[in-house]
Amino acid sequence: MIDITLFVDSCGVGGIETHIVQLAKALKANAILVQVVLWQRYAQEPHVIESSLSQEAIPVFYADGSLQRLRDLTHSNGTLHTHGYKANLIGKFGHYFGWWKTVPTHHNGDLGTGKLKLYVKLDEMTSQLFSPISVSQEIFHRLHHKGIKLKNFVNYDPSLKPQTRKDNTQRVAFVGRLSDEKDPTTFCRLAEQFLDHDCEFHVYGAGAMLDELKETFSHIEFHGQTSMESEWEKIDLLCITSKTEGLPLAALEAMSRGIPIVAFGVGDLPEVIKDGVNGWLIPSGDINQLQIAIKQWLSLQPFQLAGMMYQAERIVKDEYSQEVVLPQLLSHYPSDPSGRANH
Repeated sequence: MIDITLFVDSCGVGGIETHIVQLAKALKANAILVQVVLWQRYAQEPHVIESSLSQEAIPVFYADGSLQRLRDLTHSNGTLHTHGYKANLIGKFGHYFGWWKTVPTHHNGDLGTGKLKLYVKLDEMTSQLFSPISVSQEIFHRLHHKGIKLKNFVNYDPSLKPQTRKDNTQRVAFVGRLSDEKDPTTFCRLAEQFLDHDCEFHVYGAGAMLDELKETFSHIEFHGQTSMESEWEKIDLLCITSKTEGLPLAALEAMSRGIPIVAFGVGDLPEVIKDGVNGWLIPSGDINQLQIAIKQWLSLQPFQLAGMMYQAERIVKDEYSQEVVLPQLLSHYPSDPSGRANH
C-alpha cells in the first residue's frame, strides 16, 4: 500500500523537480512507501524525476492529464503531497471530493505575470482552507503564516567532498535555470572581469536564454542541462545571481560538499550563507561587490579556504540535512506514515 504520493506537473528540471527527487529518496530511506505521479508526459524520453529514481526502485507514473487516472493511482486513504500551483489546485479539487488527503506545497517565489500570476494567487488563496507547506519565508508570509515553513534539505553524505585536482585552475559555476529571475547575464558579465585570471566560469542549466548567452559570451563554457552528481567535484565556488529566490537546492548541494557560495542576499539565502564564514552575501544587483568577493576568494590562503569549506559543510549537516528536516514534514502529514497520528 502506498502511503505518500508526490504529485507534480512538470516538463523539465528545476528546483521543484530536484526537491521531489530528494524527498522521495528521504521518505524511502525512512521505510515509508512513496510513489511519484507526474500529471502528464511532455516528451518521449523519461522525465528527469523518473530517470533519477529508477535506480532507487521508487515507482514513477504518469496521470496522462486525467483526473480519473490520478485517482486510480492514489490510495483513497493516502496523502497526495502536491508541488507547484497546478498540482496544488488539482489536488485540492480531489480533496474536496474525498478522493485523497492533500498537502499543498508552495514553491513559487516569483508570482509571475498574466495568467500565471492569477493561478498562483488562486492557489495561495485556496490554501487558507488547508495546511500548506511553504519553502521560503517570503512565501510563508504571503500565506499569512498558514501551515508550516519547511526548510529545503539534502541527503548529507560526508563522503561527497571535493577531491584534489591536478590542475590549479579555479572554477566558478552558475547552476540553475537560464531565465530572467535567475539573472545568468550578470554571472556572464562578471566572468568578463576575470579573463586575465587563472579562473574559469561555467554555466550549468538550460532555458530560454541559453542560445543568446552562448552567442554573446563565447569565453564561458555552457554545459546545458546536466546531472550535477558528477560535476560538483569540478566546481570550487558557486555563484548565485538571482533577482528573486527561495533557498535553492543547488546552494545546499554545493555547501554539503564543502563548496562555498557567493550570492546576492535574496530570499532565504542569508539564513544559510554567513558572510565571510562559509561564503559571501552581496547586496542584490551589486556586480562590483561580486567581483570583489571572488577576488577575495581567489586570494585566500589554503588554511582560510579549508575553514570556509568546513563551515559550509557543517551548516548543511546541522540544519539542512534530511535527518534534521524530515521529521518536521512527517509530523505535518495528515496521518504520519511512521505510525503516529497527527492531531
